[in-house]
Amino acid sequence: MYPKVTVSVVYYNSMSKLDLVTMGLKSLRELDYPNYEVILVDNGSADGTYKFLTNSPLASSFKVIRSERNTYWAGGNNLAFRSSSPGSRYYLLVNPDAVVEPWALRELVERMEAEPKVGACQGQIRRGYPRNSLDVGRFLGENGWIFDPARFMDIKREYLITYPAGALTLVRGDFPRRRGFMFRELPIMGFDDNAFGIELYMNGYTVKYYPIQTGYHEVSAFTSPGYKDFYSLTCSFLFLLCTNSRYGGLHQIYFLSNYLREHFRRNALRKAKADPSRFTKALALARELAKVWGEKLDIYRAPYVEVPESVFLLDLISSELRRRVLKRMRLRLVTPVQG
Repeated sequence: MYPKVTVSVVYYNSMSKLDLVTMGLKSLRELDYPNYEVILVDNGSADGTYKFLTNSPLASSFKVIRSERNTYWAGGNNLAFRSSSPGSRYYLLVNPDAVVEPWALRELVERMEAEPKVGACQGQIRRGYPRNSLDVGRFLGENGWIFDPARFMDIKREYLITYPAGALTLVRGDFPRRRGFMFRELPIMGFDDNAFGIELYMNGYTVKYYPIQTGYHEVSAFTSPGYKDFYSLTCSFLFLLCTNSRYGGLHQIYFLSNYLREHFRRNALRKAKADPSRFTKALALARELAKVWGEKLDIYRAPYVEVPESVFLLDLISSELRRRVLKRMRLRLVTPVQG
């Protein structure tokens, strides 16, 4: 007996890469799994995405729903969650720029069925950027930096991760059903999936990487670099404000050092793209969103990377020097005992 799975994809102005969207829809029709439904969410698009999804023969057997406004990735997946079958035991979350292998759903479900404490998982995802690279999960540093597990782990074996990539991840339905939603919603991208991983650990679950090929992800196919960079910066501040990280109290110093450095690049070095105001805007937005978020996330309940004080302080002086040091430094991965 195969448990019911709801597959959800959230679209927002996705017609710029119609070939990729079509490939993704085709891959969902060809999943080698006998018991699943597909829900496609148009998240307030203004470019004809909703019309395409409702008229495409590839989506004829899928449920298509529309939000009148952009509720971001978290809100779109929550809408799919609320519209899903009551009998769904798992949720496969797929990005609109991802293509799923036919066997992926069956193999991920089989592994999670054998491990009831795994709350979410992902497999090995081929990435369009960096080219010829693999997405094998995420580790968070205790200061919010994101680390590639390949630096610490043998990717041919399964292991615990802080959180799975939102591009193609399978979620057990127990936890979201218990609280009534999949993700806490914020008008921002990039904080929802890593926070969800930490929340799973805080509630007695684990998050795993399995060494199976599950698909392809173009990476940021529908997101401009400037938009993504600003939200990435905002998420850095948000992590310091919303977790119990030992570096949380230094968020003001982190802001000031980066602001002054960017100010120097703009006025002394005449760097045209330097913009110190983006740090002011990012911190202001992070503070506003932290009030909405409310509770503290316990990063130390999940696997995390220890970041020495020397490296954190070095980042206040030069991000480029920090990157060079990190490449040579042997960092410690901490995996708290589960149970």
